Parts: sequence; C-alpha cells; structure tokens
Amino acid sequence: MPDWWSEVLTPIIKDAGLSYVLVWRNGNPGHFYAPYPGQASAEDFKKFARRSDVFLQKKAAAQKLYK
Repeated sequence: MPDWWSEVLTPIIKDAGLSYVLVWRNGNPGHFYAPYPGQASAEDFKKFARRSDVFLQKKAAAQKLYK
C-alpha cells in the first residue's frame, strides 16, 4: 500500500497522545517492515517522517528527549 504511513498509521496515532512506533529489521526485499529505497511506500514514509509531530532518532536527539 503506497500511502500506508499517511492513510493507515497517521489516523491511528494522530489523536492518541504520545505514541511509540517501532519498525523491525528488513530481512530482504520480500520481508520488510520499514520501506527501503524504491519500495511502494518509501515516498510516503519520507512525507510522514517530515511531519512536525514525528520524531525519529536525529530529531529526538536534537530535542534531548532522552536526557
């Protein structure tokens, strides 16, 4: 599903308060949890990651969320 991050995940977490989402390792192109370059939802993931309310590792570290 090319728009999974914006059409499935975002509606689930948008009003949930603080949410934590963990993706597992990508074993191979037929067995993946996070999109890899060229995968159908890769562009939607990039769009999701740019949201102001989404904090991936670098953004969380810059905000010192874990200190």
